Formats: sequence, C-alpha cells, structure tokens
Amino acid sequence: MANGTEIPTANHVTLLMSGPSNRFMNKQPECLWCQGFMLKFLKLREMNPSAWWDIHRDETWTGLKLWNPDYQGWLASQNRPVVMWRAQESIPTSTAVPDIVKAWGKQEPFAGTIDWMIATAIHLGVEKLSLYGVDYVTAHERLYQTFGLAYWIGKAIGLGIEVKLPGTCRAFWNILPGNYGPDFPPWPTEHDPRGWQFHGSELNAYTGLALDRPSALVPAPPRYPLPQKQLAEVE
Repeated sequence: MANGTEIPTANHVTLLMSGPSNRFMNKQPECLWCQGFMLKFLKLREMNPSAWWDIHRDETWTGLKLWNPDYQGWLASQNRPVVMWRAQESIPTSTAVPDIVKAWGKQEPFAGTIDWMIATAIHLGVEKLSLYGVDYVTAHERLYQTFGLAYWIGKAIGLGIEVKLPGTCRAFWNILPGNYGPDFPPWPTEHDPRGWQFHGSELNAYTGLALDRPSALVPAPPRYPLPQKQLAEVE
C-alpha cells in the first residue's frame, strides 16, 4: 500500500455505479466505494465517497477521460484512498487491491470493477453490501459482465453477507428462470427476453443502450444457451 493508505471499510459498505437505479441512494452511506466518474453525481447530492476505485490497466487509467481531461491530476490530488491494481507513486493516497483477492482471480471469474469490489469486501469481513446503479444496461455489460456480478453476489450471500439491490435494478432481468414446475412464479411478460422482438418491452431499449462495437446494431440477445431461432420453441 502506498504511504500507509488502507482501504476504508465498515460492517455495511455501499457500492455505487452509474446505472439508473442509483437514484435510490438518497442519503450518505456509512462507507461508500465508487469510481471517479461518479463525482458529479455525488456533488449534486452533497455526498462523499470513502474510497475511489480505478483498477484498470495503466494505459486505461492514464488515458484521456472525456468526463475529466485532467483525470490523473485529479487522482493525485485526492485526500481519500484511491484503490488501484497496484499503488502508484504519482497518486499519494493510492492503495492496492489486496494480494489475496488478486490471487482469487487465478481461479474465480472477475468480469468488472464491481466484482473486485465485492471480493475485497468479502476479504475485509463486510457484513452487508448495498449496490446502487449496478444495472448493467449496456450491451457490453450484459454480454461480458453479468455473469461475474451474479457469481460474486452469489458467493457473498453464500458466505452470509446480506446483499441489497434496489427493486428496480435491471442487472438480472434478462436471465430466464427456467421451468421449475407449475407453481413456480411466472416470468412477467414485459420482462421476458424471449418476447422482446414482439411485445416491445422496455428491455429492448435497455439492452441496446451504449452499444460497444459497430456490429452491435440491435439489442443484445438474451444470455440464453439456445440460438435465437430456437427461443420460440422453448416453453
């Protein structure tokens, strides 16, 4: 860790991202971890983070940020801990992801920053996690990051950690529940990705936002093991 900086923690840690469900975070959390792009959001609400996070590769965090062209200078000026993959001499309050958590990455799936946050919280003995704005509404997030979020939430719950998400969080709305018998709660039609082509639900718009590559000109297909043409045959 750089200059003795430690990752701030508490029994209850709140993780904040930029998805639409973040509007339900309406009071200052006991301990708040988030990335730098949430600065404007926090200023408008007169809230403060306990730690900033940026664990991207060097060429990523040192690259141009349109939301903050002086991002490196801003990081260097922080009086709060900045959690990074490794401590940086140019950022006095930077501190590294714990080595034991990094080691988990050799055999467990990490698909995004939020996964490393949850894993670090597990390591630090957090008892409760609240996740705001972790909606994964973009094509990239749904295609490549949802599985990691599901894994680490499941692991946290399995270890006895209470995990709370806003009721409107869309992170898992495109995961089919399967067929678990006639008494299993029905999958709401407006949320069922098998019908997004036909009934024009909101899911269509949310899965297609901020497409991450030129070829992705339509909403991302559901994360479902069968080809799209076979979905209509699934009961």
